[in-house]
Amino acid sequence: METTTPISCNESTLTPYIPFDDNPWNTIKIKHVYRRLGFGASQDAIDAALSLSPNDFIDDLVQEAINKPTTSVPFWGNYVIADFTNFNEENEQYIQDWKIQTGNDLITENLRGRLASFWMNHFVTGLEIYNYSPYLFQYYNISQTYAIGNFKDFVREIGISSAMLIYLNGYENTNVEPNENYARELYELFTLGEGNNYTEQDITETAKALTGYNHWAEPGAPFYFDEITWVDGDKTIFGQTGNWKYDDVIDILFQKRAAEIATHICTKLYRYFVSQEIDAVIIDNVINPLAQTLVDADFELAPMLKQLFKSEHFFDERALGVIIKSPFDITMQFINESEFFYNDELIACLLYTSDA
Repeated sequence: METTTPISCNESTLTPYIPFDDNPWNTIKIKHVYRRLGFGASQDAIDAALSLSPNDFIDDLVQEAINKPTTSVPFWGNYVIADFTNFNEENEQYIQDWKIQTGNDLITENLRGRLASFWMNHFVTGLEIYNYSPYLFQYYNISQTYAIGNFKDFVREIGISSAMLIYLNGYENTNVEPNENYARELYELFTLGEGNNYTEQDITETAKALTGYNHWAEPGAPFYFDEITWVDGDKTIFGQTGNWKYDDVIDILFQKRAAEIATHICTKLYRYFVSQEIDAVIIDNVINPLAQTLVDADFELAPMLKQLFKSEHFFDERALGVIIKSPFDITMQFINESEFFYNDELIACLLYTSDA
């Protein structure tokens, strides 16, 4: 597993943080939570958290993220091309509207917004490639739905989303000409990490199993599976041979490489929420136990995240203020903590100027 050159100064473990005289529960730690698990909070919210234990505070934030409904479907969210009156004009307007909606969601949703932002940078797509407002909404909806859900289900769903099928060429992956782009990124970026216990043959065979998602009922509709363009025949993936399809790939991946997946995802989440610095001590005392929790929970994210966020390691003073924030983070945090008035125009300006 890759490690960074710097040695972390944070030697605390995943033992739950319990305040005591020399390490009290205070506004500094509450701000730390709100800034990492969201984009800051008002003074009233910070004061209210003082009356809770750290354990209950984290439980409340996680449960809020689990319970929060996804953003309502816009009237155009499941449009096909034929539903537009003036496609070029309306499509562009709906894209801009949804960017603003996303900004409003992120600034108000605490942990769910923070995680949705993380996953959209993990299961990354490019709007400039598909440039279609309904696919943008559908991709965002999946990111919200599974932000703190089951990671295996997340992987399964995002791979056959229309945005992803276009961005990583899945819609071009056929039995006549298999395209390996998504199979490679599925392992290299999304689940295992680069070069981590998969082979070029695994990628080639996986690409064949992922064929068939090439057709839509009409332009702009979701892509659907069609056996006519699927490679019908045995494929061998991670030593397992069978006439595999898409769902089989996901099942085999999580059965045969669970430890690698969990370690890769926990490492990325650690770097996002705690620190970029990871050494052998962090791996042994933090990453590996978190990965085991994720596997034991059958890839439900909440138990592992609770374990991290409640820990002495997360609340260690050497974990405070060590993440360099993006301009987007700084501005969103400023808005929430200052309680300054903001509107859609400000959100639009923020999204453009920060290249969010």
